Amino acid sequence: MTLALGIGFSTATFSVVHAVLLAPLPYERPGELVILRERHLPNFPEFSVSPGHDLTWRGQSTTLSGVAAWQTQSVNFDAGGEPDRVRADRVTANLFPVLGVQPVRGAAFSEADDTAGVAGGLALAWLLRSTLDRLLFDVSPTDVATYAAVAGTLALVALLASAVPALRATRVDPMTALRQ
Repeated sequence: MTLALGIGFSTATFSVVHAVLLAPLPYERPGELVILRERHLPNFPEFSVSPGHDLTWRGQSTTLSGVAAWQTQSVNFDAGGEPDRVRADRVTANLFPVLGVQPVRGAAFSEADDTAGVAGGLALAWLLRSTLDRLLFDVSPTDVATYAAVAGTLALVALLASAVPALRATRVDPMTALRQ
């Protein structure tokens, strides 16, 4: 009995160690993958990359073959019943090519998915730059109307920047995607 328990424990331990530490990741060239993070000492010893910094790194890197970004968050998922809290990841369009994998189902993202909403937001910001400049110059700390206008403008830019990716996401049936 003791021998059987010892063999079972050793097998279970080796299985966990192999799966977690020894087995290679299911990506092309897993030994070449690195995670980049930002630091702002002393307040933030480590945090995820600020939006847009991955684009800067991608453009300036001479040693990395590719740079992709993702951000994990919790979202509510409602499939018609009681909503569930699930983990979701926001990713850049080039994540699959950087990892060297293909999506299990459906199509991979395109670069247009990354840039379509941003282009609309940038165009609106450029059009409103003089109005915002007049609003923000010499603003008193108690000027509620100015702060409300700025918050509304930022909300509008965020809405426009996310409209195209959100419309594309509505074409995906979540139940079909989760079953796969």
